[in-house]
Amino acid sequence: MSRLVFFRGMRYVCGAVLVCIALVGQAQATDVVTTYKDDNGWKLQVNGSDFYVKGVVWGYSPRNENFNYNLWGQSDDFVRKVLDYEFRLDAGGGRQRDPQLSVIMPPNG
Repeated sequence: MSRLVFFRGMRYVCGAVLVCIALVGQAQATDVVTTYKDDNGWKLQVNGSDFYVKGVVWGYSPRNENFNYNLWGQSDDFVRKVLDYEFRLDAGGGRQRDPQLSVIMPPNG
C-alpha cells in the first residue's frame, strides 16, 4: 500500500516538474522580429505576424505662425523651455517621448 501512495505522489511531482520545464522553455524563447516589403510598402513582423506600431509626430508652431516657423532657429534657452513645457504635457497623457528631441539641433551652416 505504501508503494502505491509513493508512486501516486511521484506522478504529481513529475507532472509539476514537466509543467515547470515547459514554462521555463517558453519564457526563454525569443521573438523573431523582421521587416517585410511588398507592393504596399514595408511591414514590421514579429514571429511571422504583422505588428502595428503607433506613433505621433510632434511639431511646434506658436499662435499666429504657420508651417514656416523655425523653432530650431530660436535661442537655445527658448527651445529648451518649449521642449520642457511640451513634453511635460505629453508625459501627462501617458505617452513616451523620443529622447532625441531633448537635444537641441545644431545650427545649420
